[in-house]
Amino acid sequence: VAQDQLTAVVATAAPDALTVIDVETGAVRQTWPLTVTPSAFVIAPNGARAYVLSRTERVVAIIDLATGDTIDELDAGDDPVDLAIHSNSPTLWVSADAASPAVHRWALGSLTRTEMPLWGASAAGDLAIVPAHDMLLALDPASATVHVASTIATNFQQTFQGFTSSALTATKLVVSMDQNTVYVLTPGGFAHHDLL
Repeated sequence: VAQDQLTAVVATAAPDALTVIDVETGAVRQTWPLTVTPSAFVIAPNGARAYVLSRTERVVAIIDLATGDTIDELDAGDDPVDLAIHSNSPTLWVSADAASPAVHRWALGSLTRTEMPLWGASAAGDLAIVPAHDMLLALDPASATVHVASTIATNFQQTFQGFTSSALTATKLVVSMDQNTVYVLTPGGFAHHDLL
């Protein structure tokens, strides 16, 4: 759902498309074919663009939501997993589960990319932005460890560990609506960490 709370965008992989829906009426406003197979997507804070991650093509397609045109495609690196966008700054992040797990950070004004290694991580997974605390969270699903960075930083400063037993893997990273708690979901339940 876009920030205006009146528009929802849905990505489908068969056919590869973005569909814009009016939340109040449920009516389809537009459907645009995509040139990539969507794995995940985020909407720009101003609602003008969608950033569509394709794990298959290893790109992020930038889609103009007024016309459906593909504006550009960004190289997402080896084995991209998830993406996140900050609601208060023009920055996009993509996690990559390559031989050396990392998060790629794009300054959207210039499309400049920097790499933020996930030191000690054995895998890269979900990403989450916590605007209230100016945090970027990156999940290592193999160890249920959450790596933490300031959204203006270019490296990760700390980790939250010990969410689960080492025998379990994490499946999802979720931030509470009040942005004060992060939850790590596992096949056996969940664990949490307070951000305050």
